[in-house]
Amino acid sequence: MLFDIEHVTNVFYVDKWITVTQDGGADWTELVRKVAEQIRPALRGDGGDLHVVSLDGNQLSVHLLGRVRHLSKLDIRHAPRHRESAEVD
Repeated sequence: MLFDIEHVTNVFYVDKWITVTQDGGADWTELVRKVAEQIRPALRGDGGDLHVVSLDGNQLSVHLLGRVRHLSKLDIRHAPRHRESAEVD
């Protein structure tokens, strides 16, 4: 589901952290809202939530709060879209 969000090029998920990388064409305010809409229901189902830790260039880092056992229902393991242009640093 996260790769279905326009401009998302990479998602890294480990433990209670998610890092989302965009292609540089999205407004971060809107992109953060869309990412949160995708993952918050699973987190809140376990009494948790999320906290935006940083925006660094084209990368968003999010700390997942509470128990995250239902996060596995999210479809975040798809391969990134292939793009013809070079990767954004």
